[in-house]
Amino acid sequence: MELRYGTRFKEPSTDNGGDIKKDIINYTHFNTDKYGSNFLSIDALFSDGNDPAHNGTKGATEIYGVYRRDWSMSAILGAKVGIPGVVRDFALHMGGDANTKNNDFASEKKLLVIGPQIDWEVGKGFFNTSINLSKEWNYNGIIGQAVTFKATPEFESAWSFPLGTYVSFNGFFNVVAPKGRDGFGNQTKTEILTRPELMLDVSQLAGYKPKKFELGIAYEYWSNKFGNDPAKNSGGTLANTPELIGRVHF
Repeated sequence: MELRYGTRFKEPSTDNGGDIKKDIINYTHFNTDKYGSNFLSIDALFSDGNDPAHNGTKGATEIYGVYRRDWSMSAILGAKVGIPGVVRDFALHMGGDANTKNNDFASEKKLLVIGPQIDWEVGKGFFNTSINLSKEWNYNGIIGQAVTFKATPEFESAWSFPLGTYVSFNGFFNVVAPKGRDGFGNQTKTEILTRPELMLDVSQLAGYKPKKFELGIAYEYWSNKFGNDPAKNSGGTLANTPELIGRVHF
């Protein structure tokens, strides 16, 4: 479980591109099994009044979930599949995203992804990259219509590296190619989202169980947010957001 906080979030065409404060509560689960691994992350995002709820002045609330399943080729075939010193394993990467938000736009995103993944040989830690086919369905509450986007290529990467005994460098980097026209008829743009973070293992530093409690900082960069064209929106399509993080492992 973690709590993230930032004061410079953005939302397309919201508050003329002004800064939005958000408190984010996150639950993340990861496990491995006989044939691969499961990753689940659920965010509850609470905005301030600059990103208001529908027909109100209080901040909007969003729930955003991500699930990914990796099917390990080495595990399925029962033999080491990789390139010594370069690739640790190959996998089939698949899963989906879903969200809901109670602002005027009232998004109801549903996303499916599937594609090959490379688990790179990096010694301690991990670094994965995948090239996927993605397909998104959503809802535009402004016009009151469901929106189906075109299938498009998508790139995902994730990493975690120890930096000495007490510090880790983690993060992800995603790119979504243009996915056709949005609900307003505007052509979407290439979307880039990344959030690298530095985390300090406070519990181990204090002499307790490693990785029990961490504190850290992150930097979130989001360009052409949700595929929106900056020329067609009144700001909010580019976010540069420092964040504070507190994380507990169970």
